[in-house]
Amino acid sequence: IRHDLGRMNQVCTYCGSKFWMNEKDRRSTCVSPTFAVCCAKGKVNLPPLLQPPPYLMELYTLSGSTANSFRKNIRGYNSLLACTSFGANVNDEFQTRGVSNFSIHGQVYHLIGSLLPEEGQVPKFAQLYIYDTENEIRNRLNIMMHDIDSTILQNLQNMLDPINPYIQTFQQTRDIFQTSETSNVSMVIYSDRTQDLHRYNTPTSSDIAALMIGDGHDIEPLNRDILLRSYEGGLQRISELHPSYDPLHYILLFPKGDDGWHADIPLAGSTLRTRVTQMQFYSYRLQIRNGDWIQSAGRLYQQYIVDQYAKIEQNRLNYLR
Repeated sequence: IRHDLGRMNQVCTYCGSKFWMNEKDRRSTCVSPTFAVCCAKGKVNLPPLLQPPPYLMELYTLSGSTANSFRKNIRGYNSLLACTSFGANVNDEFQTRGVSNFSIHGQVYHLIGSLLPEEGQVPKFAQLYIYDTENEIRNRLNIMMHDIDSTILQNLQNMLDPINPYIQTFQQTRDIFQTSETSNVSMVIYSDRTQDLHRYNTPTSSDIAALMIGDGHDIEPLNRDILLRSYEGGLQRISELHPSYDPLHYILLFPKGDDGWHADIPLAGSTLRTRVTQMQFYSYRLQIRNGDWIQSAGRLYQQYIVDQYAKIEQNRLNYLR
C-alpha cells in the first residue's frame, strides 16, 4: 500500500525550512503548525552556506552525461581533492542493490599527514597541493583512475584553487618551499573562532591558518589547533570538535571553506544552554530550504550525513566516559 504524505509545503516561520504537515510539533495544530527540529524555534541561527561556483552547480544540477558521471563518482572526485583522508569500516554489502546508500560500522575518523611525503612515498591528500604540483593531476589520477574523468578533475582543481582558503594555504606553503632555501615550514590550522562568531563573509587563508619558517618544535598548539610540520609527525587525527573537520575533507560540499560545528556557536534565547550543540547544528544544516543545493551532492551528501551522525554519537560516548 502506497502511503502519501502530501506536499512538503509547510515552512518554518523562523528559518524557512520545509516540512510535511505530519512533521509538526505534537502540541501544535494543523491550523497553526510549528516546527522545532530545524532551528529550535529561532534559537539556532546559522549563516547560509556559501554558494558554490557555477561550474560545480552545473555538475550538481544538469542532466547531461558529464554531470551524471560526476554525480555517480562524486565520492571519488572529493577524495582526490580532499585535504584529509576519510577512515571508516564501510559496509559495501548493499552498494550494488537498489537506491544508493552509504553504511559504516564503528567510528569515523579524518587523518592528515605531514606537509611533504617521506622519502620514497607518493604524495597524498593535502601533500598534493604542495609537492610536485607540475604533475598534480597525474599524481591524483595515479591514486585513483577508475571512473575518474581527467577533464572534470582538472576543471574542479582550477575552480577550487582561487576560492578555497585551505588549498590556498597549502599552496602558499609550496611557494615557500620553492622560493626559499629552507626545508622546514610549519603550519597551524586554528580551532579558535571566538573572535568572529557571526562571520558571514568568505573565510580567507589568514583566518584559518598560519605559516611559520622552522621545524615547529617551539610551537605550542592551543586547544585543538592542528600543527603540521614538513616531514615529522606522521598521521594525526583531526578532532571532531575542530571547525575545519568538515571543510578539510568535504571539499566539494564546502568549496569556499565553510566552517563545520565548533563549541563556540551562540544559542539565542535559552537560559539552560548558551551554545549550539552538534545535533542542533547539523539538524539546521540538513534541512531543505529554498535555494539549497547541498542535497544535490547525492552520494557524497549521504557520506556526510553518516559521518556527522557517527561524530555526534562518538562525542556522546566521550561525554559519558
